[in-house]
Amino acid sequence: MMGPYREIVDTWLEEDQLLPRKQRHTGVRIFQRLQAEHAFTGGQRTVLSYVKQQKSRMALDSAKTYERLEYPPGEAQVDFTTIQVSRDQHLMTYKLLVLSFPYSNGSFVYPIPAEKQECFLEEMKQCFQEMGGVPQVFANLLRKPRSINHS
Repeated sequence: MMGPYREIVDTWLEEDQLLPRKQRHTGVRIFQRLQAEHAFTGGQRTVLSYVKQQKSRMALDSAKTYERLEYPPGEAQVDFTTIQVSRDQHLMTYKLLVLSFPYSNGSFVYPIPAEKQECFLEEMKQCFQEMGGVPQVFANLLRKPRSINHS
């Protein structure tokens, strides 16, 4: 019964993907539009079943895909971060240098006085001494800095 109406319903459902969820067609509304605009004489259950099937197919087609991230042993990532700590009922802000190893989920975290090159180099030196070596690869050291402070 849906044969000649499938293309119409599919078009409405595809157009709905561009709309906010609350503004999309329900199966009942599609049935009502088919009756009013296209003289549909089939049953509501037939339309609801088809709409459910098509919505499921469309959900599978647009399902999010994830790529597995794999890191080689010895690869490190380094970044700065800021944390806030409550100490004696005062909120204190600390800057941290984080050196992480995605392959093993290991990391080294060091407090630093500022996000400056000399602080970075001193903490990296300390980290290498504590680790007993230097990582084979730094994955994110080639990025441009957000800003350069010449003070």
